[in-house]
Amino acid sequence: QIVTSEDSTSYLSNQYIGTAMRTIYDRRKGWINVEVYLYEVTYQRGVKIEFSVHKEFGHDKAATPVQFYAPYVGQLPMVVLKKLSQVWIMKGVESWGGGKNTDGIGGHILIHTGQGDLYEIDGIIEETLIHEGAHAALDYFFYGEAWYAAAEKDGNYISSYARDNPNSEDLAETFVLYLAAEYTSGRLSEEDLEIVVT
Repeated sequence: QIVTSEDSTSYLSNQYIGTAMRTIYDRRKGWINVEVYLYEVTYQRGVKIEFSVHKEFGHDKAATPVQFYAPYVGQLPMVVLKKLSQVWIMKGVESWGGGKNTDGIGGHILIHTGQGDLYEIDGIIEETLIHEGAHAALDYFFYGEAWYAAAEKDGNYISSYARDNPNSEDLAETFVLYLAAEYTSGRLSEEDLEIVVT
């Protein structure tokens, strides 16, 4: 694993704010305008992120996924965390997601908790959040002529997923393993590290 649940988190606290209507993306239905339970989640360096929990959880259980996922989100690199403004939480066994907000202010991460349970079993919650965080915070900054020219010159991709989706997944896939090579290389085999850095 590149990041583990034992690694440090910048998470500090969360506070319930109330309910409100929010337009969020639900992979089960598409874009929806729905009532959510709002939590202000505070991280180090003054970062505050709005967690929106779908009304389907009910008031009594809305805090549970916030308390579970907020520390994981706090394991994101600060360069990503500072550019996040929203985390959307809903039920369902659907892929997670990340992107820039339509209002142009910050980015968001989408969490389906049924899928999260499967990611937890596989031990990949942390890496999945890094991947989706890269979509939310970095895609719009890096993708462009220079990126595509460098990718064409290199001719290699870090994964088959990146290779098959070069215009949308190359950066997110690369960022996860860049962090591994730069900061947690001891968790990679010598063979895997060689593949990543060459």
